[in-house]
Amino acid sequence: MTIPDKPHSKNQKYLVKYDQVAPQDSQGDTSQVSDQVTDQVSDQDNDQDNDQDNDQDNTINKILSFCQTPKTLTEIQEYIKMKHKTYFRRIILNPLIKSGKLIMTIPDKPHSKNQKYLVKYDQVAPQDIQGDTSQVSDQVTDQVSDQDNDQDNTINKILSFCQTPKTLTEIQEYIKMKHKTYFRRTILNPLIKSEKLSMTIPDKPNSQNQKYINKKVEK
Repeated sequence: MTIPDKPHSKNQKYLVKYDQVAPQDSQGDTSQVSDQVTDQVSDQDNDQDNDQDNDQDNTINKILSFCQTPKTLTEIQEYIKMKHKTYFRRIILNPLIKSGKLIMTIPDKPHSKNQKYLVKYDQVAPQDIQGDTSQVSDQVTDQVSDQDNDQDNTINKILSFCQTPKTLTEIQEYIKMKHKTYFRRTILNPLIKSEKLSMTIPDKPNSQNQKYINKKVEK
């Protein structure tokens, strides 16, 4: 195949492998046939690389234009007509997030079922912004505001739950947050440092019997 990584491409072509051609099937000077095959494969490889680069660029530009308002993963896939979710995440979506061209609306819960993706405002060329630019700015502001509200809601839930001493596992299960390291660093430790939560065994913070209680209740 001339495009082996895209077997179903509309531009796919097929070429006989030269070493599969029997000598008696080669008419004329075999060196000429060899040169022709070499030149043909080289030209096809160059054309293929250029086509793939252009396709990738076009896909990325379509996504950035589409995500001027928050869109779900499914909406983006349907828009660019790409069905394979794992391939899309690995080859397209994750690189766009890592490069800062797309941002998540719920960054602390990357796999949330409510997750959406929005183009980072400074990545949008002026000619690509449709309508009033203040609308895009407002969307980013609303996005940040929503994230702050989610964080506040989580903290309030924890403080309410910890009216009686609770273990770290109990708290995580209650707020449905699985990643222990992330939970400690972004939620639990700040609550302890701000003295909103206190440890039941403060001189042994890593004790297996450690529990946490709302500071106001403790007083």
